[in-house]
Amino acid sequence: MKTLLLALTILTTALVAQAAPDNFPLQLAICPPAQLMPETTNIVGFKFNLPYGQNDFVRGFDLGVVGGATDCEAFQLNLFNVVPGTATGVGVGLFNLLGNAEGIHVGLMNYVEAECQGLHVGLLNVAHVVTGLQVGVVNHCNKLYGMQIGLANIATEGRLPFTVLVNATF
Repeated sequence: MKTLLLALTILTTALVAQAAPDNFPLQLAICPPAQLMPETTNIVGFKFNLPYGQNDFVRGFDLGVVGGATDCEAFQLNLFNVVPGTATGVGVGLFNLLGNAEGIHVGLMNYVEAECQGLHVGLLNVAHVVTGLQVGVVNHCNKLYGMQIGLANIATEGRLPFTVLVNATF
């Protein structure tokens, strides 16, 4: 069943990708430039990083050791997810290093340079602005519009700049 679902997903993505010449449904990467498609190609389908792949845009499923994309709308399952632009979807990895985040990100460390919207679960969660929920041992942000649950919760510009267990601003 899983194989059939994967095959249908790749086939559908290939048909959709034909409409735009900069899209390709599959990326196999060792390390740029040693990858099936160049970094400027948008991957709309499946990206496999052994150990590292980089593309401007990824939509679909991103799997491997280090997944790199300028912007990403995908389920990312890598040891390291690196997206300096916007990461939308689900990111699971030891380290998620993101510019902006929308969705669910789970890892030992989730670092968002700008705005985080959604759920972040990790030992250490850091973001400039959080709209949603951070769950971890240490949660840090400058502006909080939501809730932090952890041993140390820091919202430097919040009503309560430091709390233990729970911090919330709505």
